[in-house]
Amino acid sequence: MPTPLPDVRPILDESGNAMEFLESFRFDMGHRNGGTPIANGLVVKEVAGYVVKPDKLMLSWDGTFQALFVKAQVISLEGETYMTDPITGRWEALSGDVNPLSFFDPASGIASIMSDFAEVSMMGGEDLGDVATYRMKGELPSRSLAMLLGTVALDLMVDTEVWIGVEDMYLHQVVFRGEVTRGDPDDIKRTIKLSNFNQPKTIEAPLLD
Repeated sequence: MPTPLPDVRPILDESGNAMEFLESFRFDMGHRNGGTPIANGLVVKEVAGYVVKPDKLMLSWDGTFQALFVKAQVISLEGETYMTDPITGRWEALSGDVNPLSFFDPASGIASIMSDFAEVSMMGGEDLGDVATYRMKGELPSRSLAMLLGTVALDLMVDTEVWIGVEDMYLHQVVFRGEVTRGDPDDIKRTIKLSNFNQPKTIEAPLLD
């Protein structure tokens, strides 16, 4: 007889606890068939960076601004945010009302995914590189993604898949399919990969010109 699949709820609960007590991690977010609008004319395609709890964030992003390719780096710590000018590359201090990524809080966003994941079914085991994972499929309320994607469409249920490490119980990958922000194409796919769990990372304020 085939080995029965494990129950999803204890795995999700244990994974949620493991993610809550993480001190640091790396994240990479990418899009297929679209991007995420975060300001008038500015659409983010790729984001990569590090989170160090409780209040440090370092990331780089690229995307388009009115059809032109742009990229920048962002550092946030102790309530202050700095970003490189997409044109000159110089670091600038940002106030809250001009920070296009002021909503971006990966640590809280990942916590929302783990707590709000619903209608979950176990798809089986799958290796991500050298990591054995449980692959699960379910739905997530669109509001749960506001801390990762900014202004989201309300009252949607988003098709979601997660990959949780068999040994470490960390969330290693999550995929969202379909509309989350208004205007998303039906076939948009967003993928977030998490790694470098609890590895030391120093994040300091940049030198301003």
